[in-house]
Amino acid sequence: MNKPEPTGYENEPDELFLPLPEDLYCSFFHHQTPDTSEECSYYKDILTSHSCQNILELGCGTGRISEYLFNAGFNMFGLDNSREMLSFSKHSRQVPTVEMDMLRLGFSRSFDATILPCNTLNLLQTEQRIKHCLAEIRQVLRSSGLLILHLFVPDRAMINNGGKKLFQFNLSDLADGVKLIRETIRTYDPGASLVTLEERYKIRRLSNNQKKENYAQTFQLAAFPAQTWLDIVSKSGFSILSTHGHFNQSTFLENQDSSLLLVAKRARSA
Repeated sequence: MNKPEPTGYENEPDELFLPLPEDLYCSFFHHQTPDTSEECSYYKDILTSHSCQNILELGCGTGRISEYLFNAGFNMFGLDNSREMLSFSKHSRQVPTVEMDMLRLGFSRSFDATILPCNTLNLLQTEQRIKHCLAEIRQVLRSSGLLILHLFVPDRAMINNGGKKLFQFNLSDLADGVKLIRETIRTYDPGASLVTLEERYKIRRLSNNQKKENYAQTFQLAAFPAQTWLDIVSKSGFSILSTHGHFNQSTFLENQDSSLLLVAKRARSA
């Protein structure tokens, strides 16, 4: 049996990764989620078509979407449970925000619509916690108020992967010759309806005398199929209005799309 050709990396030590500091993650998150007009326009078009004006965003993060919608003329209010996310670019924020758990919404006012972008609801992981959050949202929505969700769902590639790890990476420029390599490793557990995400961030500088920096974090997302999400939302006191697979409002395709964009309204009775 022929030996494989040497690559020069056979004796390289395993890379070590430090826990990712939250303030650094905020910077990476904001840097790698640019203001895409299609995504933000999706929320703007849906909210406008339903005459919504006062909007609550759950999981507002660094304010990318809220600030866009504010500048488009909506009255926005942002909520996140991360103080570091809310502190990011605080001096330039126009939208009022509050640090709060989305499982315990302490508002005395009501909103025309609530939006949960970027797989925010998936972070709750279990059906029980998700239903609890939807019940909280229902209480702060006006009659027939709108709910807009951006949800992760497993596509065919993930379903057929048999629990093996799926690897993705991208390379971007920060500043002063600094490169950021982001590696994402996804592992799908169909029995638990969870996907585990390991995110690795590698900072590389052009100067050889500066040390390399490696950071990592791991978290899990609920990985329900689309029909399960529809059932959960419906049983939580909402009427489904539309589903899409992309921000261009194209039809959702089961097992092909990994995003489910769901629009629902608060039903009169739960």
